[in-house]
Amino acid sequence: MPKSGKCGWNAQLNSNKNTHSKSIYCGFLSCTIVHVLEYLWKVAHVPHPEAAEKRESWVMDRTTAVLEGRAQDAAVGWHRAATRKQLDQSERQPVDNAADYIDNNQE
Repeated sequence: MPKSGKCGWNAQLNSNKNTHSKSIYCGFLSCTIVHVLEYLWKVAHVPHPEAAEKRESWVMDRTTAVLEGRAQDAAVGWHRAATRKQLDQSERQPVDNAADYIDNNQE
């Protein structure tokens, strides 16, 4: 389990052999890696709309941060970057959705 107060990934297969999802344990709440990755890919299109390799690298870096228990720090960084770049509401929406998902799944 990650340290208290940190959303981190404890990559364990569920005990049910028919279930193939990996789980993240955020305190008592669990969220699936699939959801986080979906949000990350949507956010990656904001800074890198045309560059597939840059998007992939961006997602890998952010996924690593989440897996290492730095999900909250990453979410705060996304909010700050969106504010700093003065994104309009439609550009900012995927960023806010991803950060909110992380925020809402904290202990």
